[in-house]
Amino acid sequence: MKLTSFKIFAFVSVFVLVGPLALSAQKVAGTVKPAKTSPAVSPDLVQAKDVIEEAAKKYPKNAELEIQLGFIFKKMKRYADSRRAFEEAVKIDPKLVEGHYMLGLIYEYRKETKKALKEWQECLKWATDPEMKNTAILHIHHIDPKIVIKKTKKTP
Repeated sequence: MKLTSFKIFAFVSVFVLVGPLALSAQKVAGTVKPAKTSPAVSPDLVQAKDVIEEAAKKYPKNAELEIQLGFIFKKMKRYADSRRAFEEAVKIDPKLVEGHYMLGLIYEYRKETKKALKEWQECLKWATDPEMKNTAILHIHHIDPKIVIKKTKKTP
């Protein structure tokens, strides 16, 4: 299959960007197995994964493609692959807030508190959105109540 910008945009728009950012950490964490009665993976979702993986091979330094793969793998119930994709995304671009956010949720759910705390601190460090900063602050405080960080004021 020949890779075009339109194909990437179309698949990403339909299968990745439509879903909310705050996905279930439990499912993404890789600790929950899909139910035996879960429906088969959509052929369109498999095709979207193939297109994004092809693009990721062509552009290995593109962290956004890894984020997209993370969400696609989550939808395919391939939770360990999802986690690895988010890890790769922040390895490529340490300022990528979405990657730190998702890893913070994943590690927190998996009770890997040191890793979770690190990801939430990175999320807080790079986030520009006050709501995202406040979310990171709440998670940091939940993990270690001794850490006190003032919440960011919302802009009108």
